[in-house]
Amino acid sequence: MYAATPVVARPEKSTGDDPEAARDPDAARDIDAFAHDLGEGGSIAVVTNQSAWPRRVQVTIQTPQRLRGAAVDPRHPGATLSPASQWFDAGDHVLDLPLGPYQSAAWRFAAAGVRVAGVRVDPKPEALRELAEALADLQSRDTTKRRSFDRLQNPSFETPTSGVAGESPVVGWRLGEGAAIDAAVAADGATSVRLRSTANQPATFSSEPFTAPSTGQLALGLRLLPHQLQPGCELRIDLEQVNGPYRNHASASAGQLSPPSGEPAGSGKWLPIVFPMDDLPLSASGAMRLRFTLVGEGELSVDDLRPEDLVLPLDGHGGIDMRTERFAIVRLLQTSQTLLDEARLEACRERLDSYWARFLTKNYPRRETAVAQDAAPKPAEEPAAEATTPSLSERLRGYMPRWWR
Repeated sequence: MYAATPVVARPEKSTGDDPEAARDPDAARDIDAFAHDLGEGGSIAVVTNQSAWPRRVQVTIQTPQRLRGAAVDPRHPGATLSPASQWFDAGDHVLDLPLGPYQSAAWRFAAAGVRVAGVRVDPKPEALRELAEALADLQSRDTTKRRSFDRLQNPSFETPTSGVAGESPVVGWRLGEGAAIDAAVAADGATSVRLRSTANQPATFSSEPFTAPSTGQLALGLRLLPHQLQPGCELRIDLEQVNGPYRNHASASAGQLSPPSGEPAGSGKWLPIVFPMDDLPLSASGAMRLRFTLVGEGELSVDDLRPEDLVLPLDGHGGIDMRTERFAIVRLLQTSQTLLDEARLEACRERLDSYWARFLTKNYPRRETAVAQDAAPKPAEEPAAEATTPSLSERLRGYMPRWWR
């Protein structure tokens, strides 16, 4: 008899019996088979297909003596055996059970001591092929690709040309005390924002509210031009949730904003800065706001903001440590391949439907292949270049744009 879900609970098993299974959720098999004695006499064997595909299972049971047994409804395992029940001699017997997805089958025996000796499962080629294709799709994702975040308006602080009365001096931004548009210097476009602060009066400006990245990540690249920065001067960059609790803060001191060694102060060289964040709220309502504040006595220009909402390939740059995220993806791919090789279909399917699998599929494009290029004719004297597929570790390196290096 079969049922969609098993009702007979598996007997309690101490973690000492199988410590690896207790620690690792991947230790669960597609087919769960067990037998135990019933309190009212007799024993029962229950087999459950824990995968999303129909499976044919051969379960070997051991009977301690000649006894009667019959298939029963797993929801009512205590049914009385009829005289027409099948007889089993003492020894090993194979039950051939076709099971649908997440379906259970149960056999009731007239005597105690029946045990499950082994389980054999058909490989299910179509399921293996489906999982292999899903894994290949993940492996093809190019994690070196970067994506600009376009919800932050006017990242180079350009001014409108309409001259409409009452119009903001710079679209997408609010200039506070000590902040002004500067057309004399610019790293990108025609204008920048110049901050002039004193010991008693900080200089500040902030963005208009914008929708938070759906990835929960943001890497903010920008350029700074220090004019004069006294000791104790500091630039603060804050990302805050409007009407919400989230806050992220970074700061750079006057020493950190000094020109590279060997270059005089006021050399006119723009300095690249990266402010990476990987803990933005994923499902919080409301918007985010970016704020720049110069405290202490100093003067500098800000320009050429380059926000990106994928920071996975960052390798410790800007103070962020992405090793945990990289290891999670490496483990996802390696473990999925191992489970697929072992035909553990359900555990593999769960891995391929996990957070990081969906994150890769949603946010990273497939790598461009060289198939079309290889098919094109080449001059005879030009040696054919061998197309190589970068390893995962190679794809996880090299994130920084050239102008940040």
